[in-house]
Amino acid sequence: MNRTFSRIGNDASFLYLVARLLYFTARLLYFTARLHYLAARLLYLIAWLLYGTARLLYRMARLRYGMARLRYRMARLHYPVAPFHGNLRRFLFQSDLRNERDSACLVAGAKQAVGGRIDVRESTTLGGKPPKSNGSRSFS
Repeated sequence: MNRTFSRIGNDASFLYLVARLLYFTARLLYFTARLHYLAARLLYLIAWLLYGTARLLYRMARLRYGMARLRYRMARLHYPVAPFHGNLRRFLFQSDLRNERDSACLVAGAKQAVGGRIDVRESTTLGGKPPKSNGSRSFS
């Protein structure tokens, strides 16, 4: 065999080995990149699920807090009320009206005790009914 051809053959086989080495290195890098990509996608999915769960729990807590707040802020009903008819403001603020009525009763009682006359306006705060008095009903 001629020496020239053998040298070319050796060079060719060396280049072939280098090419194969580069090819497998490139494939290895490609597969590691693909693996990293899949791992990143998996981590993203896990993070998304955690975020969704946290958001759901937050919304549930807000809903329970809102319901408790509404329940706390609701007007306390001092007596059971059947299907509601009438003045909504009076219905919603009946505790305020009851306090007002009680104070009006005290005022009316004091006025009657000293013999004064009671205004119609004062009698309307009493729920439209005159207070019970002993016989003398003096309303103007």
